[in-house]
Amino acid sequence: MHPWSDRLSEVVLDLLDSTTLSIVGSLQWLDCQREQIVKSSDKILLLCSRGVRAKWRAMCDAAEARVVLREDVRSATGDMLTPALSLLVPEFVRSGTFRNYVVAYFEDVCSEEDVPSPFNITVRYKLMKHFEELFFRLLNKEKHEPGRENRIQGVREDEYFHCPSGRALRDAIEAFRAYQLEHPDWFDDELFLSFSVAHTLAKVKT
Repeated sequence: MHPWSDRLSEVVLDLLDSTTLSIVGSLQWLDCQREQIVKSSDKILLLCSRGVRAKWRAMCDAAEARVVLREDVRSATGDMLTPALSLLVPEFVRSGTFRNYVVAYFEDVCSEEDVPSPFNITVRYKLMKHFEELFFRLLNKEKHEPGRENRIQGVREDEYFHCPSGRALRDAIEAFRAYQLEHPDWFDDELFLSFSVAHTLAKVKT
């Protein structure tokens, strides 16, 4: 049995629900998921990266061009992050409670600068260093209790890679880190002109 298999019951991900998404649309789908989570003890996990940072800054500055990544173009669901941030950030600010929101980033390939500024007032988990703490938060469990310290087998920083999926994750992080060091301008290569901008440029050239 996988050491993580009995830890979490359900994960909602846009890429796994593309059929519903294509029917109701991205905004409606995101708002529905948000409402269900806010009414429960479930969590919204915001996994931050350079792409998150770039899109958040573009949203905050009207003079900034819309950020479109190559991944947005390749994905069947398109850019889900920008509308997600437009829904989640106002709700997060208004709520006055952070119990439904979990913020994390992969420390070896990202940084705290990638976290949108409104979320700086909550805990920011560094992965894989804080992987176990993140699991406790997602499970609504306390790691430290009077007279004892609880543990979750197989998720600590020094053991998560002992299973096949954990090993694959570690290898992916190490490979991406090596790629970043070899290609300092890697993120610029991930930027993609939106169709509207590309169309405008094409008209100018003609």
